[in-house]
Amino acid sequence: MKGILIKDLYVAAKQCRYMLVSPIVFVVISVFGKNAGTLFFAFFASLLMSMFPMTIMSFDERSRWDVFSIALPYKRSDIVLSKYVLSMAGNVAAAALYFVISLIVNAGNWDIGFYFSISVICASFGLIYTAIAFPPIFKLGVEKGRFWYLISIAAISVMGGIIAETASGLFGPTTKPIPAENLRAGLIAFPISLILVAISALISIKFYEKREF
Repeated sequence: MKGILIKDLYVAAKQCRYMLVSPIVFVVISVFGKNAGTLFFAFFASLLMSMFPMTIMSFDERSRWDVFSIALPYKRSDIVLSKYVLSMAGNVAAAALYFVISLIVNAGNWDIGFYFSISVICASFGLIYTAIAFPPIFKLGVEKGRFWYLISIAAISVMGGIIAETASGLFGPTTKPIPAENLRAGLIAFPISLILVAISALISIKFYEKREF
């Protein structure tokens, strides 16, 4: 799996640089926004990084690398899991970036509970997107599974927008201490999202092992 991850990172560095810059821009917007509704951009940053492996898979399909990889000494499960690892790592990195930048920008006026809970919720949404979107992609391929891919983006974006709007009502125009129940909700959502990802990975492996090229 290590070799596949190195290949994916090399492709990302050459072909997907914009996808590495965009989440940073969205995180900065969410941190500097004066209204909690801008938290949507933090959700979207995690979503973008969760989608990151799909862009690489699209390049693989166009170059026929996915067919070539079957002849290499890798298990199909390794190929699938490498994409999940990449998605989860990117997603968590985006959430962590929001947390760190929030602390830097608001130095001296920290509300660590608020920033941490938002980071955890963002990561949870990114993981849920991974769990929903990946199995059809591994069953059908990126091009054939594009419709499901777009539906997944729309569904998660709407959910993120609703949460952002709810946050606007809860916290007002400035960041106030987050209620304890919201922090607990975030801490509960994260392990649940991890379980969903684990189930999704098992389904994706089954799909990919039966897929014909």
